[in-house]
Amino acid sequence: MEHAAKQFRLGSASVIICDDQCVSEAEAEEIIKDLAERIKPYMVKTAMKDKVLYDENSHR
Repeated sequence: MEHAAKQFRLGSASVIICDDQCVSEAEAEEIIKDLAERIKPYMVKTAMKDKVLYDENSHR
């Protein structure tokens, strides 16, 4: 990781986006899809803990 183009926090996770490695658009899409699948369980768990997600049938 030579050059951090952007750094931010997503909940309790630190996100660092580097621009020192070039990939094709197709490779970038695959990387993003893979990342999304890997972080999805944590995002859902956090959202449920923070009551961001809810079952709309339970609020009737």
